[in-house]
Amino acid sequence: MTTRTMNTTTTTLLSAAVLVTAVVGLTGCSELGDVDRSLDERGAGHTVEVAYETGAGGLADERVQLPGWVPAEASEITEKVRTTGSERLLRLKADASALAEQCEAWPVGTPPQRSAEQNAFGEEITYRDAPTMRASWWSDGIERSASLVCGETWWVAESDGWVYAFSPERRMTEIEDASTLG
Repeated sequence: MTTRTMNTTTTTLLSAAVLVTAVVGLTGCSELGDVDRSLDERGAGHTVEVAYETGAGGLADERVQLPGWVPAEASEITEKVRTTGSERLLRLKADASALAEQCEAWPVGTPPQRSAEQNAFGEEITYRDAPTMRASWWSDGIERSASLVCGETWWVAESDGWVYAFSPERRMTEIEDASTLG
């Protein structure tokens, strides 16, 4: 191998190393843990699940903050969040009647819906009326028995001492099937 070939190879390898370092640094994945977390989320259909002992703990978490209407004294909280969209599933132990001050009544049996919005291009944004995510603790179809709307996007139902809340995904957001990701 000539000196020129060795210099070209060394320059190419160094350039690649600098490029990888720059990309990792610019994407905010400067720590290996961030990369691992990102790969885990992608493998789970771009979702993450969090759990809190109390509402106060979840409301203080800066990573995945619970909605402000969750009572600080709520317990046994589990939330699943789509990291590439707006969909969220939430289950907690709390007195649903205590939510009445912060939420509005919703006609039971009426599918969750949000008013249409427009994006920056003037295109209408609509929302799904049922979850696209699954969780072992989520009661399928419970969103259809919502009796409250909390905040702008949370449909809230109560069943067997649990409060269930669903915040829908935009229809134009592509949903990946976690079983097809490798």
